[in-house]
Amino acid sequence: MVRVIVTVLAVLIIIAYGALFLSWNQQSVAVTGFSWAGQGWVQDLPLGAVILGAVLVGAIVMAAFAFAAWQAQYSRSQAAQAKVALAKKKLDELVAKVKQQREKIAQLEQELSARPTPAETEEAPSCAGSGEDEEDI
Repeated sequence: MVRVIVTVLAVLIIIAYGALFLSWNQQSVAVTGFSWAGQGWVQDLPLGAVILGAVLVGAIVMAAFAFAAWQAQYSRSQAAQAKVALAKKKLDELVAKVKQQREKIAQLEQELSARPTPAETEEAPSCAGSGEDEEDI
């Protein structure tokens, strides 16, 4: 709210100064608007109006150039944000893939730890599966 009040006051001060400037510079000058083959359109205008008109035209031109520069910067910013969003999406996909791989590794390690190791399964050598009795040996 304070910003709006300050902006309105600044605009009022500028308008008041412009009005006073016009009242201080009332002498007339001949302004040629169009001239062709010796014929021309000439108008007598107050000097203050000519100066304020030139300032107004200059401000409009500067605003157009400033807007063009801002628009170019804004479009580059949007492109960079799109790249960042794409990179974040790819990163999230890779993080999900790594998480799946880690879960798979944990599951395989759990299965591996549940299996008996060869040292645990080795017992004394026997001929249990050969079909021979110990007496025949």
